[in-house]
Amino acid sequence: MTHTAAVRPPGPPPARRRRWPVVLLLLLVLATAALAAVWQGLNALDSVPVNIIIDGERVVSGFDIAGMSPAHKLVLAAGLLFVVLTAAVLVPVALLIALSAMLGGLLLVVGLPLLAAVAAVTLVLSPLILLVWLLWRALRRPPASATA
Repeated sequence: MTHTAAVRPPGPPPARRRRWPVVLLLLLVLATAALAAVWQGLNALDSVPVNIIIDGERVVSGFDIAGMSPAHKLVLAAGLLFVVLTAAVLVPVALLIALSAMLGGLLLVVGLPLLAAVAAVTLVLSPLILLVWLLWRALRRPPASATA
């Protein structure tokens, strides 16, 4: 049975498909869909005007989401989407930092005393270890000489 290998014509190797443009396009489509969903939710919202008073001084008077223009609702929806996506990234990162700090503290609190205890036991038992090593060296057979 003969086996032939495929011969590639000379020239540059075929270009590999890059996945990043596809991933970025998918993320853009998902972000646009989320923005459209939030915007539709804001359009369907039937809210009551809000008055904000701080220390007896009226800061906001008659703020009504339902009465906003579509452009303002779109900007509000984009801001809400940005806040949600930022929180979706920052919360796991903050948890990872907190857990790594806790693990470092645990290693310091448990690992360092354990390492000190092992060093102390090794120091105390070092004469016994030396004695066992010397006894082993004395009792082992000498290696066979190569000139026999």
